[in-house]
Amino acid sequence: MIFLNGKWLMIIKKNDEITIKKGNQSSNEEWVIFAEDGHKVLLDTIKTPMYNPSGELIGILGIAHDITERNKILSQFEATTTLLSAIIESSPNVVVFALDKNYHYLTFNKKHKEIIKMIWGKEISVGTNMMDIFGNHPDKEKAKANFDRALAGEYLSIVEEYGDEEKTRQFWQDYYSPIYSSNGEIIGVTCFVLDISELKRAEAALKESEYFFKESQHAAFIGSYKADLLRKRWESSEVLDQIFGIDKDLYQKTNDGFFDIVHPEDRGHLKIILVEDSINKRKPFNSEFRIVRKSDGVTRWVYGLGKVIANDQGNVTSLIGTIMDITELKNASEELKASEEQLRELNATKDKFFSINAHDLRNPFSVVLGISEIMADKSVLFTMDEMRQNSELLYKTASSTYALLENLLEWSSLQRGICKLKIESISLEKFIKNLNESISEIALKKSITLVNNIPQDATILADPNMLHSILRNLLTNAIKFTSSGGSVTISAKMQSDNSFLFTVKDTGIGIPDSIMKNMFRIDINISRPGTSGEPSTGLGLILCKEFVEKHGGSIWVESEEGKGSTFSFTIPAFSD
Repeated sequence: MIFLNGKWLMIIKKNDEITIKKGNQSSNEEWVIFAEDGHKVLLDTIKTPMYNPSGELIGILGIAHDITERNKILSQFEATTTLLSAIIESSPNVVVFALDKNYHYLTFNKKHKEIIKMIWGKEISVGTNMMDIFGNHPDKEKAKANFDRALAGEYLSIVEEYGDEEKTRQFWQDYYSPIYSSNGEIIGVTCFVLDISELKRAEAALKESEYFFKESQHAAFIGSYKADLLRKRWESSEVLDQIFGIDKDLYQKTNDGFFDIVHPEDRGHLKIILVEDSINKRKPFNSEFRIVRKSDGVTRWVYGLGKVIANDQGNVTSLIGTIMDITELKNASEELKASEEQLRELNATKDKFFSINAHDLRNPFSVVLGISEIMADKSVLFTMDEMRQNSELLYKTASSTYALLENLLEWSSLQRGICKLKIESISLEKFIKNLNESISEIALKKSITLVNNIPQDATILADPNMLHSILRNLLTNAIKFTSSGGSVTISAKMQSDNSFLFTVKDTGIGIPDSIMKNMFRIDINISRPGTSGEPSTGLGLILCKEFVEKHGGSIWVESEEGKGSTFSFTIPAFSD
C-alpha cells in the first residue's frame, strides 16, 4: 500500500488526475522507475482519492502489486499460443485436437472442424463433448476406447476408418498422446490425425491391380522378370519360377543361373541378342528360345519380350519383360506345318498322277496304236528296213512305258502304305550284275559304257526291291541324259559308321541350278527330254528319295551343266 501526498500527485497520470478530481477510483498498470537503484517494475495500481472533513482533496491512497514477472509469463504464453496455433494450422492436411478427461474439446484446428462437419454433419466449439458427435454410431465406442487408452497413459498410433455412411467414410492415421499437468497428473489427451483415404484407396487399387496381374499371369501362364544389369541378378514372378522349374528362395538368380536354364544350343545366340541388340543398341528384346526345366530336365520352348531401362544419366541399368511357355503352341505350329506340307504333297501327288495319266501314258499308247494300225493294214507293204524301224519304235515305246508303269505301281504302293521295308542280306556284286543286264541294252543302243566299281564280296543289309528300284532309276536317268559315246559309273563303298555310300556318275549334259534345287520335289514339274528325246516324268527320282529315306538314308545330287552329274545316296547299317 502506498500513500501519495501532494508531492506525488504531480506524477500521477493525467487520466488518473481527471478521474480522481471527479471523486472516482482509478486502476492502472504502470511502469515505475525507482531512483534509488534505477530498476523498472510494472505495477498494477488502485488509486483512491482522500478528503479532509471539509471535503478537500488532501491526497490519494494507492495499492500497488508488482506484476513484472507475471507479465513476462503472460507474454511468453501468448507467444507460445500464437506459435502453437500457427503450427497446428500450418498444414491443411493435418487434424489436431485436444480433449479433457471427460472428452470435452479443449482446442482444435480449422481442419478438424471442417472434417467433423463433412463426415458427421456437426458443428463443434470448445467445450463440446466429442462423444455427442457420434450419437449411437458404432464409431463412438471405437473412438472412446482409443481415448481411454491414451487417458490411461498409453501412446498409440492406429489406422482406422470413421464417418457417417450416408455422408462419407474416410481412413485416418491417428496418433494419441496423454496430456500431463505440472504435477504429473493426466488431464486430457491430444490427437494428431492424417487423412490417408487417398493413400488407402491407392493401396487398394494397387492390391487389386497386383491381384489381377498375378491371376492373369497364372491364367495365361506368362511370367515376368526384372534383370538388374549392374548387380547381375534378376527377379522373377511366381509363374516364371514355375516355367523355369526353380525354387524361388533357393535358386541363385544370377546371370550364370539364368543361362544355366537356357538350352546349351541356344545360349550363344541368346547372349548375342541380349547384349548386342537389347543392351548395346537398346532394341526391344524379342526372341524364341529353349530352356531345360530345372525341376525335371524337360526341354521347353519359351517366348521372351523385354525392354531396357536407363537411369537419369542415360546408362542402361535393367531389363524388364515377360517370358511365356510356348511349347504347346510350338508343337501345334509344327503339326500344322506338317499337315500343310502333307496336304501340299497329297495335292501334288494327285496332280502328278493325273498328269502322267493324261500325257505320259496316253502318248506312248498313241504311238503303239498308230504303228500297229499301219502294220495291220494289209494294203500297206513295208520294206525290211521300214519293218525294222517300226519294230524298234514299238520296242522303245513299250520299254519306256513299262518302266513308267513299274514306277507308278511302286509309287502307288508307297502312297497306300502297303510298301513295307523288308531287310535282307544282299551280295552287291551279284545284285549289280543282274541289274546291269536289265539296262545294258538301253546303254548299248546309245553307245554308252557302263562302268561297275562295286567292290567284290561287298554285302549290304537292305530291302532288295527298293534298292533295285533306286539304282534302276538312277542308272536309266544317267543313260537318258548322257549323249552317245559317254559313260555311266556305279560305285559303292562302306563308310566309317558301316553305312554304304552309293554313287551313280555320268558324263552327260548336266543339270541347270533351277532344276537341281527342285529335283526331289513332287509339287514342282522338272521333267525334260533325254539326249535322244526320251520322255521323262521326274517320278523316278521321287521314288528314289522315298525308298532311301525309308532305309533312314539321304540322297543328293552334284552337277555342272555340260560336265555331267553325280547322284549319291546312303544306306545306314542294319543289324541282322
